[in-house]
Amino acid sequence: NILARFKGENGFENVSNIPVEIFQVIEDDSLVSLGTDETDGNGVSKFVIKNYRQHISDTTATLSYLVTFEGNDAYKSAEQDVSVEDVSLKVEVQKIDSLYYVVARLSNPLDGTALAEEPLRVRLHRLFRPLTIGEDTNFTDEEGAISVEIPNNLPGIDGKLTFEVVLDDSDTYGTVIASVESAIGVPIVDQSTFDERTLWSSRNKTPLFLWIFPNLIIFGIWTVIILSILNLFKIYKSKS
Repeated sequence: NILARFKGENGFENVSNIPVEIFQVIEDDSLVSLGTDETDGNGVSKFVIKNYRQHISDTTATLSYLVTFEGNDAYKSAEQDVSVEDVSLKVEVQKIDSLYYVVARLSNPLDGTALAEEPLRVRLHRLFRPLTIGEDTNFTDEEGAISVEIPNNLPGIDGKLTFEVVLDDSDTYGTVIASVESAIGVPIVDQSTFDERTLWSSRNKTPLFLWIFPNLIIFGIWTVIILSILNLFKIYKSKS
């Protein structure tokens, strides 16, 4: 995420709709352009880095990036760099003694060294926002692993559940997310009445009794009115 701000009379304010270019810094301070983007109304740009491992710059798996703004009539040029270390986060669902667990391991991608005492969160993917599974924070052990029990009877489409393990906003590694899908949930039964004739359905699915009875009442009222008019006409004719 890129945030562009400037210091105005009322403090720092967001800079919207300015172009920024993102570079990856490799050995000997060489730059590889990854692309350009533009900040939104809140001064934020979310740039997705693809194939980020192809330009790892050194033996410590450090990833270095540079964001530049060339400047315009309103703002002067600026640049900012950031460095993070690459990390491997592997996730799987395991069954242990009839119970299911989300098992994750955090390690160095170069030599496989376990990363201990790092905070991880386990979440279940949901439509609006993820559902936290287990504790809010699970610290990796000496083997760089965590194991979180999965509650029973979690519903999912066709019984499929998608779990996410998140290393969130680390000063060293940034934010890392790994996911795994497993068909261990309770299949969701479709109880929708969209195609049925109910009071809350669309007008083309109106219940039949709401079509029949109101129309019968209207027909009856008009029948009485017409008969009354005919009788009045007969009375008028008989007097004349």
